[in-house]
Amino acid sequence: MPALVTSEILKTAKACAIHWEKVDATLGASPLTLRRGYTLANFTTDITALEQRLAQMPDTENAYGIALAERDAGKAPLKARLKQFRAAVQNKLGDTAFLGELPAQPKTTATEAAFLSAFDDMADLWERINAATINGFTPPLTLAKGYSLADFTAELVAQRTTYNKTRQAIADAALTRKERDTETKAVWERIKQYRQGCLAVLDNTDQLLEMVP
Repeated sequence: MPALVTSEILKTAKACAIHWEKVDATLGASPLTLRRGYTLANFTTDITALEQRLAQMPDTENAYGIALAERDAGKAPLKARLKQFRAAVQNKLGDTAFLGELPAQPKTTATEAAFLSAFDDMADLWERINAATINGFTPPLTLAKGYSLADFTAELVAQRTTYNKTRQAIADAALTRKERDTETKAVWERIKQYRQGCLAVLDNTDQLLEMVP
């Protein structure tokens, strides 16, 4: 349910609450109640809850957008490191079995598992290269500017953390939207019940009946 629809329903609900106060004042000792003894106080509580939910939405959606941006921003640097790593192995270890174990570049749009798998394979291969005894090569293998396996491991951990944050942000946003929609539908149902309730308790000539939102 779009936020705009919720806002319109909330606006109508507030108008109903104001109208309900007048109805209860008219009815005196027997205030209007809806199904299961639902009162104006209950309605006001639900309106407040929905208002708070709507106020929460921007922060939740912003956190979701930021998490996605951070996740995607971390992909290009990792792919650049893999490109350097492949070049380094081809250059220094092109005549060894390690050449055939080089992981291929994952697609930027690949799933989390598929994307990170290539870099896990890279880290594993790098570790084995550093531990190997190879003629003409002195480990550890480093990339441009002395970039090491430890540096790469830290970068990979950071990217994995952004994936975790993104999953949580997606879940939080989905839950908040679901709760918003559930609360909106509940308030809308009470609005419809309220309109019927007014028809049931107000005299046909009562001006309040013509003013029902």
